Amino acid sequence: MPEVHRPIVHVSDISNAILLCIEHEGILSRVYNVGSSIQNYTKREIAEKVSDRLNVPLNIVEKEDKRDYIVNFDRIKNELNFSTKFLAEDGIEEMVKILEDGDFDLEQSNV
Repeated sequence: MPEVHRPIVHVSDISNAILLCIEHEGILSRVYNVGSSIQNYTKREIAEKVSDRLNVPLNIVEKEDKRDYIVNFDRIKNELNFSTKFLAEDGIEEMVKILEDGDFDLEQSNV
């Protein structure tokens, strides 16, 4: 698996950033990347976190994907004092709990 990156951000952090912008006094006319620079993971790192949490072997399937996203989140941190509260492990843990509790319809599709 090529070492390409994907930034990960929890939906609650995205919601908090939106709320921060709505409540901000003054005009915001810039684009803000929402996330944290420490969460620019390689796809392998993400897969390893899931594999470790589930205690299952990692099965790498090679797929050509040259997209590589290392995103800078300094603007939202410096200008709006925004910081994320959740890590990838938090989201993984939430998904595991949902699946273990049976609170998710595996037949559901967004396609």
